[in-house]
Amino acid sequence: NPLLVALASSDTNELVVPPTVTIPAGQASATFAATVQWDHVPDADAVEIVTARAARFTNGAVELNVQNVDVPQLVLAPAAGAILEGDTLAVTVSRNPATDQPLLVSLASQSASDLVTPVSVTIPAYSNSASFTLAAPQDTFIEASVVVAFSASAAGHVSGASAVTVLDDDFPIVLLTLSPGSVSENVGSGVVAGTVYRAAATSRELTLQLSA
Repeated sequence: NPLLVALASSDTNELVVPPTVTIPAGQASATFAATVQWDHVPDADAVEIVTARAARFTNGAVELNVQNVDVPQLVLAPAAGAILEGDTLAVTVSRNPATDQPLLVSLASQSASDLVTPVSVTIPAYSNSASFTLAAPQDTFIEASVVVAFSASAAGHVSGASAVTVLDDDFPIVLLTLSPGSVSENVGSGVVAGTVYRAAATSRELTLQLSA
């Protein structure tokens, strides 16, 4: 007679087996497919147990070692998407999952002249995140806003990356001089000459509105 065998897995989140398999009449065995579940969660390797039960037979059991292939990843979350020259900005770096060991995270900026990160930050044991501060150095150059990337890396983790826009706070300086500096009120027109200067010459013309 055929034999109906009931199957079970100790953790269906890791390993799934069919509920039953039938050993045909006249046969000593039957095969079935066990499906390993990829949970996409960085966790430890697991030992799963598959059991087989059939009427009038002693239960059978076998172990299967399910190895984790998911690598923990670092994630960077700045408090805002932009930072003004001379200001600072808080950033959170997180890992998943938290462990009983602290994690030293190395930090780097794509352009240290525009955006400065600390050399490193440590995520404490039993915690999944830590905070640090970005700084945008102040300068006196008139320049366009720039998007600067920064990154976080740690042993055994996939590196994380993010970016913020550094906003320029320098504006063109315009100077005005009059020559001569003192005149009589009856001198008329054309005697006093005015000159305007801009701090840096550019390829664009500059139109100024004058008033007295």
